[in-house]
Amino acid sequence: VTRGEDTDESSDEDDDERSANEDEDSFENGDEDERGDDEGEDEDADEYELDPDQAASDALTIDKLEAKARKSSNISENDLKFGRTTLSKLHSLTKRIHNSPTLTDDLAELCKKHDRKPLKVIKSVPTRWNSVAMESKRAIYLRAPLDSLVTLPRHNSTRGRGRKLKSLKLSQMQWQMLEQLAPILSHFLNATERMSVSKQPLLHNVILIINILEAMLKKAANDTNLHPLVRYGVTLGRDVLNKYYSKTDESIMYRCAIHEFPLPPRGPIQLTMF
Repeated sequence: VTRGEDTDESSDEDDDERSANEDEDSFENGDEDERGDDEGEDEDADEYELDPDQAASDALTIDKLEAKARKSSNISENDLKFGRTTLSKLHSLTKRIHNSPTLTDDLAELCKKHDRKPLKVIKSVPTRWNSVAMESKRAIYLRAPLDSLVTLPRHNSTRGRGRKLKSLKLSQMQWQMLEQLAPILSHFLNATERMSVSKQPLLHNVILIINILEAMLKKAANDTNLHPLVRYGVTLGRDVLNKYYSKTDESIMYRCAIHEFPLPPRGPIQLTMF
């Protein structure tokens, strides 16, 4: 992926992005209707809900780290807008499909046409851990059906009320950025699932998993094949991770747990352990 304008965008790209950005504030603030169930994904909602105070503290931390990172990067406001618009478009599209039985049925039919399992979209929720990872992964699998869905004439009629669905069509560059971001996010999803197992001692895994995530982020940050925005986001993620990593020094329990539950002598830990 290269930076710059996407030549596949239509002439009304600016209007499309403005339409997608209408939902950006609701995505960041978490509207009430964002908390519905999606094919069982919210079955254990309480377990994965973020504490409001912790979320606010994390947001402040990220803002400070981002301000620092911006000073030493060549990421422009247009670059950041492109990234926000990509996620906003995806969220707006999945939200609209999720709330429409007609769109859901049409998507299922298009899945058959494109040789895809008729899966439903997953709608991200700002206050839910890893929901963007799940939303992105599912959308990438359904890319062909989704691209066909947003161009169906009946969902873009001038007589219909509301926004035309084609305004939420992701460009080739936006899809490519999501495809680069999704594998990185999946590591955090897998780590969360690993640390959410019940009736097992897990404290001894904390530092190990942070080490694996940190190494993964470092590798991605140095990967020149990735979109600059992805590398920029990865760098910020690594800064946040290391901030909380340092907090393990405030308690002896983590290292005591490692001592009590040593890893079996199998050689170096593989980064693919997730």
